Amino acid sequence: MFVFAALFSVAGFGQRASTPGIALYDEGRISAAVITLRAESTSASGKKNPDIFNILGLSLVKLGDFPSAVGPFERAVKLRPGDATMRTNLAFAYIKSGQSAKVIGHLSRAIKIDGTNVNAYLLRARAYTNTGRFKPAEADFERVAELAPVSATGLALRAELHYMIAAYQDAPLSKTAERLRLAADTLGVAVTQCADAAECDGLKLRLEGLRLLVQFVDKKLEPNPDEPIGSIPTALEPGITDLKLLFKPRASYNDSARMRGIQGTVSLAAVFGADGSVLYAVPLKRLRYGLDESALNVVRQMIFEPRRENGVPVTIVRLVEYNFALY
Repeated sequence: MFVFAALFSVAGFGQRASTPGIALYDEGRISAAVITLRAESTSASGKKNPDIFNILGLSLVKLGDFPSAVGPFERAVKLRPGDATMRTNLAFAYIKSGQSAKVIGHLSRAIKIDGTNVNAYLLRARAYTNTGRFKPAEADFERVAELAPVSATGLALRAELHYMIAAYQDAPLSKTAERLRLAADTLGVAVTQCADAAECDGLKLRLEGLRLLVQFVDKKLEPNPDEPIGSIPTALEPGITDLKLLFKPRASYNDSARMRGIQGTVSLAAVFGADGSVLYAVPLKRLRYGLDESALNVVRQMIFEPRRENGVPVTIVRLVEYNFALY
């Protein structure tokens, strides 16, 4: 599924014991903190100190080593099970390392401990979205709106929810277009609220892609479009180098569809980003029985060279088709 990189940071917590490793973390010397905290965690007293394990997990997160952060966070939660922030940190590490099975349970426990934990609600909404549970995701977003002022993080994740509903919920194309417009409008507001330059650049890229996707789907809804949707010009203008597809993974044919004799083509409108990633995709023609999901789940793995205009990479939308046939 399409998932944003986390737009918020996992948090430490207020009262904690001070150790040399924790002091290094507070000073921003993260690599040194990891070495020291790992040593401290093996001492007789360190093995019982949840603060050491939590800060070690935070340090590894800052270094981008999410899988390695899981173990320290798990140990911190075991030592201090009633700490909502530690559970939220663990859930974040699970999500970022692709271990989603335990996420919702930990976040629900964190929310039960602290009903004002905004990060826990945001992460749980994201986890619900990733598993297609859109109604509870929307409920969590509503709770965030009650607890916190409008933020780029919450708005960006809400925009992601609208996109995921558009992509994965079987509905008429007109309804898909409505959801995409909601996603684009919400993400547009998020861009106005972001403060970090790198975060803003990422949101702006995604907003551009969403708006192009909305235009593409709206044109598909026209009774007589001027040209075939997704068509590639036979002659390019000077200074333009078109998108070059390098790898298109195959979509898997599941047993449920095969047993029912379902075959045909899933047509997707895919956004090929200027950054070299597939930003979004929505079905224009569905087959159902899990085949739409199969196509959506592999389209983002496509490898390509972006279209360039005067040497500058640009974002475009193209038609991508996956054929499913009984042999």
